[in-house]
Parts: sequence; C-alpha cells; structure tokens
Amino acid sequence: MKFVEAPAGIKFALGENVKQSNWGDEYTTRYPQSRLGVEQIMRDTFRRAIQYQDKWESWNKRKDGPAPRRNLELDAIVQILNGDR
Repeated sequence: MKFVEAPAGIKFALGENVKQSNWGDEYTTRYPQSRLGVEQIMRDTFRRAIQYQDKWESWNKRKDGPAPRRNLELDAIVQILNGDR
C-alpha cells in the first residue's frame, strides 16, 4: 500500500527456510541452500548496484554511445545505497 507522505522503503528477509528440510530428499536443487547463501546473493546484488551506478555516472558525464540499460531492481538498490529509500 502506498501513501503520498510515506517515504519509499524496502524489506529484506534472511529468516526464510531456504533449506526446505521438510520437503524430502528429491527437492535438493533449490538455490541458495543456506541462509548464508541468501546473504551472499544480497551482497552480490549490492555490488552489481554499485557497478550499475558507476556506469550511469560515467555515461552521464560523457553522454557518448548508448545509455546503459535501465534495471529497475538495481535502481531501487542504488536508492538504498544513496539513502533515498
């Protein structure tokens, strides 16, 4: 639900049951397989967002060639990094 006066936010969940240990032995291909794996995915996403922001800043300075491809997920993460979300 959105409110005009409310700042944009985001929710992270590390407490999910990523191991799915109650699903049985035939369901072992889920990625990530651990909560540390979830954390690593988040770290990788933040690193990608930093690289994405650097590409946009570089392009905005020079404006040569096509603009980097817009990625709405990374745009939101960049907002988090900048303290805007």
